[in-house]
Amino acid sequence: MTRAAETNRAGRHLLRTRLRWSGFGSLAPGVWICTHRDRAADAELVLREAGVFEECQIFLSEYLTGGDQATLVRQAWDLDEVEREYESFLAGFARPPSDDPLVRITQLVHEWRRVILLDPALPEQLLPPGWSGTRAAQLFRRQHAKWLPAATREWSRISALACRQTRCLWQQLHSHLLASITCTGGSVSVSKEGDAESISCSNSSGPALALCIRQSGNGG
Repeated sequence: MTRAAETNRAGRHLLRTRLRWSGFGSLAPGVWICTHRDRAADAELVLREAGVFEECQIFLSEYLTGGDQATLVRQAWDLDEVEREYESFLAGFARPPSDDPLVRITQLVHEWRRVILLDPALPEQLLPPGWSGTRAAQLFRRQHAKWLPAATREWSRISALACRQTRCLWQQLHSHLLASITCTGGSVSVSKEGDAESISCSNSSGPALALCIRQSGNGG
């Protein structure tokens, strides 16, 4: 139970958004409830960040008897809104949203994470019959397992291409440095130790230039 002052707009916004993301519902002004007992620590963190911890009370309680629990749930959470989000997810990812394997797996994971932030994750007995969140979770797991291998192969291909391009740039830089040092006259010496390469140039008046270049482990 907590209330943020009207002047504490940032704190009020933080309470509404962060507690909701943690699965809390607002039963009445200043009264937030959650079916997950292990999220008390999450609530305490949010209350401290909002600057209202000293004015709050946190309880761990147990339902004994009384009115219909489903009615209480409807007062605290907008399950219709959550269900609409799940229906949109089902419609949007029944088929691949893109031919690009990386794009479709990224969109799938991003949208799923956004939707489940709105879901209070209530026990099954407190959910409406035919809850679309169950079908959405099944679709996510199925499509993720189907699309991930192709996305992994595409990522590996792009990474390998980037490594080759970086290695080519390194070789060009290496050749350019040696050519530039040689043009100054004198002698050039190159030594390697692990992934570091030292290039030094000297002439009759003493050392003129010394460079130490470290390559990355993948040759880039």
